[in-house]
Amino acid sequence: MRKNRAARLTRRINNNPGQDMDKTESTRSFKKKLYLVLISVFFTLLILEIATRIWLDFIAPEDVSLEYSLYSYLSPDDQRYVRHHYLNYYPNPAYHRGKTHHNSLGFRNDEFPAKKPDGVFRIVLLGGSTTYNIGINDNDKTWAAQMERILRDKYGYKNVEVINAGVGGYNSWETLINLEFRVLDIDPDLIIEYEGTNDVHARFVDPASYKGDDSGRRK
Repeated sequence: MRKNRAARLTRRINNNPGQDMDKTESTRSFKKKLYLVLISVFFTLLILEIATRIWLDFIAPEDVSLEYSLYSYLSPDDQRYVRHHYLNYYPNPAYHRGKTHHNSLGFRNDEFPAKKPDGVFRIVLLGGSTTYNIGINDNDKTWAAQMERILRDKYGYKNVEVINAGVGGYNSWETLINLEFRVLDIDPDLIIEYEGTNDVHARFVDPASYKGDDSGRRK
């Protein structure tokens, strides 16, 4: 009985050698196509990743770059603001991107001594993004820099310094804290405050959410 079954199986295999070979070739062809698809997908994603990083780092506007970049991917120099105990955040002293940078004191200026030199008349500008000039990507084109140039070049006040102490998003209350904790230390002779609509935004916050350390609005 077993010999008969073995004989029938042998005849069946011998009668269909082409069919088995076709199946083998079909399986090999499918695997090759699958490998090609996987390799193509891998290299496509790799190219997209590289292109996206190049675009975010060198081409995209700064606000777009910061919005879509992973926090862990950003270097300290890429973070415009850092935490501050009383202000929640303030300009990052290490920030430098293109023609926009902060000095070691966290102001949008070139370096200047915290202790005011003799004979210098120091003007400090306070406010939110309209003072900081968030949409201007060149320190030399902010209205603080232009004011200093006009006072020096047009009116001859060579001893004038104009310090940009504006911070994007600050309302008048935060500007007052900014004055107390950061600006008074640099001994200003004249303070100019220019606010936009940030005080209106604060009115939409539930008064019960405000806390003694002024953290409620930002949370």
